[in-house]
Amino acid sequence: MLTIRKVKSVAEFHSCEAIQKAVWQFEDREIIPVNELITIQHNGGLVLGAFDKDKMIGFCFGFLGMRDGKLVHSSRMLAVLPQYRNTGIGLRMKLAQKKFALSQGLNLITWTFDPLQSLNAHFNIAKLGCIVRQYFVNIYGTSSSVLNSGMETDRFLAEWHINGVLESKSMESGV
Repeated sequence: MLTIRKVKSVAEFHSCEAIQKAVWQFEDREIIPVNELITIQHNGGLVLGAFDKDKMIGFCFGFLGMRDGKLVHSSRMLAVLPQYRNTGIGLRMKLAQKKFALSQGLNLITWTFDPLQSLNAHFNIAKLGCIVRQYFVNIYGTSSSVLNSGMETDRFLAEWHINGVLESKSMESGV
């Protein structure tokens, strides 16, 4: 049985670290560590786990941020173990994240994504209805991720207007 819920125990937070290593094959310096994830969860952020029975198979997390003087939910990471991809788990986690942000009175969730990862772009824009108005050149610098090996970390900023209200702005470059 698949469940999506807040991560609770230190052991579950450690599973978030293990999933980051499995999905991106990051070096240790790029892993978001347990103590940071716990701090985020205890201070208005959200760390969700996707569980197949007792095994964590995916997670996502975000925290309160500011955009244009307004509080937003800044989603930082979503990962699903390879053998569980393309099963709707990512969508279910994003919808749980949306429900959480709405409960905080927020109207916008933002995150960055690699414009060269077409499946992520399709998910973010076509499935979730995000828009893109900002482009960042090499925002994270060099990454040890197998997905970015030898490439700059250019990113689009996804804006997910979760209450359906879109504020007018022009496309900006984050250079």
